[in-house]
Amino acid sequence: MWEKPRPCNVLFDVQPISAPTLSHHIRELEDAGLLHVVKEGKFLNLWLNREVLRQYADYLSKF
Repeated sequence: MWEKPRPCNVLFDVQPISAPTLSHHIRELEDAGLLHVVKEGKFLNLWLNREVLRQYADYLSKF
């Protein structure tokens, strides 16, 4: 898990997708509270919200 901000391009290393698709998913994850996004010029830095992720994992483990 991330302890410091990461540039959004690290996600391309994990899952090669188009920039518009990545942008859409980043926005969805930010809306869900899983990511905190900070713009620096034309770049995005992402923080993973571990507490929200933990809550989602706990919820999903009940099924």
